Amino acid sequence: MASHDAPAEPDTAVAPPDIPRPGQLTRSETSVSVLHQREEKLKDDIEQLRKETEELAEKDQLIKRNIEVVHEKVEKEDQYGLRFQ
Repeated sequence: MASHDAPAEPDTAVAPPDIPRPGQLTRSETSVSVLHQREEKLKDDIEQLRKETEELAEKDQLIKRNIEVVHEKVEKEDQYGLRFQ
């Protein structure tokens, strides 16, 4: 009887895992670091947008108030016939 030996496995070399040197970050640590940097950038961007939104809201209120003043002035001029046509 012929013996059934296990088939020979193909010679596949597996690369050793990346072993960080002292002071060197692993891939996952680098990814986490990049994510933290992006998170901080987004937080900064959000804060900047909040400030810009506040500034625009203040300018909007000022413009609306100026429009009201102009309307009041026009109404007074109409009442007293001061407006030129």
